[in-house]
Amino acid sequence: MGKNLSIMGRAYELLYVRENTNEVALRPVNPANAFVVYDSSMEQHSLFGVYYYNVNFNEQDYWYTVIYTDTHILFITNI
Repeated sequence: MGKNLSIMGRAYELLYVRENTNEVALRPVNPANAFVVYDSSMEQHSLFGVYYYNVNFNEQDYWYTVIYTDTHILFITNI
């Protein structure tokens, strides 16, 4: 996290519960492929986070986007 913060000026991590357990886990997210959208209030509350990445399969590029809200996870692809 410190390296991402010092290089990119920001750092993100994803907090989640592991499948079939009650165990909480934490993973860093590459800040070059992520951003957070905030509201326009003085407090700047976060509205949702976006993580996008590219997969090359059979010499074809596919872009995937994951949007994280406080209640949903949305998956978007260009396939």
